Amino acid sequence: MEAQQDFRDLLALFNAHKVDYIIVGAHAQKDMTMAYDKDIEERIDAIYVSQRGITSKRMFGGVCYLHRGNMAFGIYKDNLIVRLGSEDEAKGYIEGGQALPFDITGRAMKGWVMVPKSKLTKRSDYKRWLDKGLRLAKSLPVK
Repeated sequence: MEAQQDFRDLLALFNAHKVDYIIVGAHAQKDMTMAYDKDIEERIDAIYVSQRGITSKRMFGGVCYLHRGNMAFGIYKDNLIVRLGSEDEAKGYIEGGQALPFDITGRAMKGWVMVPKSKLTKRSDYKRWLDKGLRLAKSLPVK
């Protein structure tokens, strides 16, 4: 379902004025902005800000990074999400306790993992995971 422009404009106005709650009928909605860890975003940008062909797009309530239109990695809440492509590789990292299934809807996305921020303590931790996602995205045709 797509929202009409006047409703999108109203939401943008609420966000611009940092409205935390709106009352709709008898229900309160809190935090209409996207909730993802800005520190993870800064770390990704520090590593790949000048990489040619990488763009970011708001998705999944967070941010995804794309290479030539193909998703490579992103941020969901306080997790780095990485597109590995291989279900077996993802399963190995999940079973090894290095990552979690990327499941935000009740059904895990195959070939993707979520890496909790707590497992990303050094720049090299980020780079290792980001390179995995970028490697897959680079192997795909331009969108």
